[in-house]
Amino acid sequence: AGAVYYLAEHPDQQQAVLGDRSLTPRAFFEAARYDQPTNILCRRAIRDIPVGGETIRAGQNILMVYASGNRDEAEFERAGEFDIFRSCPRDLTYGIGGHKCLGMHLATMAGTIALDEFFRISGRYRVDSANCTRAYGEFLSGFDHVPVELVA
Repeated sequence: AGAVYYLAEHPDQQQAVLGDRSLTPRAFFEAARYDQPTNILCRRAIRDIPVGGETIRAGQNILMVYASGNRDEAEFERAGEFDIFRSCPRDLTYGIGGHKCLGMHLATMAGTIALDEFFRISGRYRVDSANCTRAYGEFLSGFDHVPVELVA
């Protein structure tokens, strides 16, 4: 839903994806980076870890804010912009290291297939932004209603 919404907000990128559906995975990844569906995860440090000139001590609780990482200018040039053509040397959407999401490949495949089918059926479209709604929770967020109008 996020990819459908943000592509409608960026008609040039929507047109690019509709004209070249090999760009669908890029649209999926950029939408997930831009509007991270996982809000937070909590962990406890098992050893001292230096981060940004500070030290997280063993035993301290850590709150990982995924959306913050995906908007970090040190990781992503123009991090606050939606751009399916960006180069992402390191994607933080599914986490990193030992806590990387085990279902990332399935989620990516399912999301990409759903988007590709939507684009195949819809062609050009507009989003009724005024009637979009979002679901918010402690762990997850995202659109739960994105009404679209197909354009002839």
